[in-house]
Amino acid sequence: MSAIGWGGGGVHGGTYYHCKLIDNQTPYHGGGAQHVVLFACTVAGNSAQRDGGGVHHGILYDCVVSNNVAGGSGGGVFRADLHGCRITHNQAGHHGGGAASTDSSPLITLRHCTVAFNHAARAGGGVRMGRLFECNVFSNTAGIVGTDVYQCITTK
Repeated sequence: MSAIGWGGGGVHGGTYYHCKLIDNQTPYHGGGAQHVVLFACTVAGNSAQRDGGGVHHGILYDCVVSNNVAGGSGGGVFRADLHGCRITHNQAGHHGGGAASTDSSPLITLRHCTVAFNHAARAGGGVRMGRLFECNVFSNTAGIVGTDVYQCITTK
């Protein structure tokens, strides 16, 4: 899919299996998707002027989220639950290059995920404000603080 939309540039709502959400954009939240459940999908090359370059609000299983850009927070994913996903090469203008949540929302949750090579202009190059369970987080960068994780709870 490739589209330009208000919220959820590619898709808004629903459950998708083995999909490709590529090169979508939105002037708001969720460049690739918003309010979705994704199974074994690829979310790549999407952009949002605000939060969630790839996905804004969702549940993702075994997905690849890469090369997405958010003007705000959550370059790859914002406010979501992720299970067995690879979150790589995403960028955020504020916090959480790979994945993020904010002070006013529930923590983002990652289980058995890999988060690598993401960048945030401010804090949490990999993840900001999340709960991480048995995740591999490495080689992320941040402009101010928290290269890999910032304000997160981690377990091995």
